[in-house]
Amino acid sequence: MSANSININNSVVSRAAPFTGTQILTGTLPVTAAGATLTFNKVGQYLVDIALVGTAITNVAPTVTGTAQNTLVEALFANAAATAGSLAYIVNVKNIGETMIFDFTASATTITFSTVRIGTYAFING
Repeated sequence: MSANSININNSVVSRAAPFTGTQILTGTLPVTAAGATLTFNKVGQYLVDIALVGTAITNVAPTVTGTAQNTLVEALFANAAATAGSLAYIVNVKNIGETMIFDFTASATTITFSTVRIGTYAFING
C-alpha cells in the first residue's frame, strides 16, 4: 500500500457503525472511517470497495448520503449463504472533508466485520 491507497479492516462492528471498533490500517491515503462515515481529506477521484461479513446480507445496496459525489459501480453482491458481500463506488471529492454516509438497514441483518479498500482512481487504472 502507498500514499495512493488505504485498506481499513474493521472488527467489533455493527450494522449501524460498520466502520468503527478495532481498526487495522494499511496505507497512508488520508481517508478516515468512523461509525458509518467515510471522510475524504484529499481532493481527487477514488475507487471505494467495501466487503462485509454478517448475517442475512442481501443484494440491496445501502443508502448513501453525504457530500462526496459517488456512483455505484458494483451493486452489493452477497454469497449464497448470505454471510458475506461486497460493493464498489467511484467517488469524486472536490473539497477536503467530503463524506459518504452509509445506511445498511436494507443490506444486512447484522454486520460483524468490514473491509474498506480505497485507491486513487488514476493509480488503480494506471
